[in-house]
Amino acid sequence: QAEGELEAGLTAVGRGIVIEAILTFFLMSAFLATVVSAERPKIAGFGVGLTLFVAMLFGGSLTGAALNPARAFGPALVAGQWISQAVWWVGPILGALVSAFLWEKVLFARRYRHLAEHIESARTRLNDARQDEVASGARLAEVESELDGVVELVRRGGERAVDMDQSRQRLGA
Repeated sequence: QAEGELEAGLTAVGRGIVIEAILTFFLMSAFLATVVSAERPKIAGFGVGLTLFVAMLFGGSLTGAALNPARAFGPALVAGQWISQAVWWVGPILGALVSAFLWEKVLFARRYRHLAEHIESARTRLNDARQDEVASGARLAEVESELDGVVELVRRGGERAVDMDQSRQRLGA
């Protein structure tokens, strides 16, 4: 009988970890899409709050919907109850990591490719202008200004995929 109870307890903890991971995945995705993204909407906080509301609505009765190890640690410390803490530590950490990986490697990567194409286009035009013996200073300045604008867009958006200093060194600017 005790062995069956142990298995049931482990199954419940595993389900709890999965539920917390899924809920945290959606919360982290909402955060990355609305707060971190360069194309974030003006009401970014609303999207995160709405996602948190829905997560608590669905997960509250199942796991308590901590979605953050800090939210589980404080009450556990005060109450002295450390049972099943893996649900509120492992689940949210896994969910956040999977979401961050997905956004970094897939969703933000589309933006990186778009910006890389702009930079490559500007680099080509800049090199063409430098090689053209009769290139006017205005044309060269226009292309350099466009490249600076793209690099500034990357810097403002917090995008890490494009190393601005290396890009400028390759251009010889």
